[in-house]
Amino acid sequence: MMIFALARNRKKANKKFAQFVSRKDFQVIIADVSEPVQLHEKISIIIHAASQASPRYYGIDPVGTLKANTLGTANMLDLAKNCGAKRFLYISSGEVYGVLDGSLNVITESYTGNVDITNVRSCYAESKRMGETMCVCWSHQYRFHVNMLRLSHTYGPGIGLDDGRVFGDFVKNGIHNEDIVLNSDGKTKRRFVYITDMIAGLFRVLFYGENGHAFNI
Repeated sequence: MMIFALARNRKKANKKFAQFVSRKDFQVIIADVSEPVQLHEKISIIIHAASQASPRYYGIDPVGTLKANTLGTANMLDLAKNCGAKRFLYISSGEVYGVLDGSLNVITESYTGNVDITNVRSCYAESKRMGETMCVCWSHQYRFHVNMLRLSHTYGPGIGLDDGRVFGDFVKNGIHNEDIVLNSDGKTKRRFVYITDMIAGLFRVLFYGENGHAFNI
């Protein structure tokens, strides 16, 4: 079995996958998912997680954010079709629900939410929504298994201190003995999931998820 890891920057990829790069069953491929990706190997499973997930990018690079979630998804789905992949897992986001009704304690996968499509910040949520629709369409037309995984904010080892999300910022503040600065009234509620719990859920959905369905983690 071979594992191929697609990345745009070899230096960053070698650092992130340092414990794997010397293995014969692991190979880093340098490419941008926003461009067509050519692989001639037979691929069984594709996990598409390429995305600018930190809100700091939504304002400074909304186009790049959109491209990875739409053009990138189309390219990865075409790769799945061309390589005969049996399963395709799209890493989506709880952001697809948009602005939530504050009275809701539980968000089910059938909740459609509300996204303001004229807000630049919606580049992430709206393109993730489109990516999910694309997955279902490719699966329907080309007959391979797809699932969408809607993640809550995921934290744990490996998160960069410059990530730009609250968990990275708070850890950075603590390490550098800095004051924690809130940019709101502090009343915002967020759902967080630890990285190992997310991975357990990811593999469960990958191997047991009903075709064409989205799942919250």
